[in-house]
Amino acid sequence: MHLSHLSNASYRSRVIPLFCCIALAMSGCGSGVDLEKTVPVSGTLSYQGTPLEGYKLVFHPVEDRQGATAESGADGSFVMGTNEPGDGAAPGKHRVSINFIAERMEGEAGRETFVKLTPKVKVPAKYKNPDTSGIEIEVPESGSESLNIDLP
Repeated sequence: MHLSHLSNASYRSRVIPLFCCIALAMSGCGSGVDLEKTVPVSGTLSYQGTPLEGYKLVFHPVEDRQGATAESGADGSFVMGTNEPGDGAAPGKHRVSINFIAERMEGEAGRETFVKLTPKVKVPAKYKNPDTSGIEIEVPESGSESLNIDLP
């Protein structure tokens, strides 16, 4: 249908609501998304003194707050992220779970492939669940940039 066939009133009744919806969507009004207050948290992850590479750490807050995640690097280092990667974790007590990342995406954009990974160091299955891991971390209000988690 061409616009020339529409009356001014008909055209306005269709276009004005559309523009209003677009304007509201772009303004972010009513999105209701509150970012979690975070503090810097980084450190190293190891198992009996051996650095753990390719493990996902998840901080599960004891209080009703958003959790944080990180992936350990070749030397076991990690930087926690809550609202976005590397922005830290919420202060307070957290239970921790640790899982090996079984796949990694590699390759150029549009030609990515998943590569299956094998852990260099295997840890007991109890660490996969925050209820059985036995690991609790207290994140201070000032954060912690030297948090060392050495699994027994």
